[in-house]
Amino acid sequence: MEQSVNTSSPKGKEGKKPSFLGMIWEPGQQFERIREQPRIVVPLLVVVVLMVVLSVAMVEPTMELPEHQAGIDQLGEDAYRSMTYVGASIGMMFIVPLLILISTLLHWLLTLLLQGRATFAQLFSFNTYLSIFGILSMAVYAVYLWTVGVGEHGDVYPTSLAAFIPAEGFLKGLLSGIEVFSIWQLIVTALGLSAIAGVSRGKGWVAALIPFLLVLLVMAGFVAIGEAVNMDMNVE
Repeated sequence: MEQSVNTSSPKGKEGKKPSFLGMIWEPGQQFERIREQPRIVVPLLVVVVLMVVLSVAMVEPTMELPEHQAGIDQLGEDAYRSMTYVGASIGMMFIVPLLILISTLLHWLLTLLLQGRATFAQLFSFNTYLSIFGILSMAVYAVYLWTVGVGEHGDVYPTSLAAFIPAEGFLKGLLSGIEVFSIWQLIVTALGLSAIAGVSRGKGWVAALIPFLLVLLVMAGFVAIGEAVNMDMNVE
């Protein structure tokens, strides 16, 4: 009798799978489940589908933004709108897995340097479930666009510092990346890397902060370049 109880216990434990909502309410429990049973394919498909839906939902209200005007003038409104819908859908199918892969690679290399014990599969699963924060951020932005409209700063997420501190170029990009859900995700990332890789909290923060700052700087650079290109096109 004792043997049957002992052998059934691990099976029950294996059956507990990580969940997206759990990353919000009970992240510590999800770290343990990801470490024991990293799931990749189904969670990744869920993330991609949700990101595609949200991207498509944001196309219509953002058509009023100045950066779309040049494309509308060249291709016509209907053709440009259709192309934007297709681009948003297909783009997300490739961008989302690529971003998760890059984040995973950075976290894996950093935790390895910090003497962590996490596998690539564990960290890929972890980063996939972390996408819930990006999904929530996009959902809030989509609701904002459909209810409030584009307005003067429609290209800025209402949950970011850029919505409250007027800025242009590189600084605007930096402030846009500092928002409620990205900071929340950063905190969960640091705690998760510490738990999954078996490193100290300090090392977990180092492994989380370096990719976060790199992404922030790259994003700010793209914003600055985008504004410069739009300015040149408007001058022409």
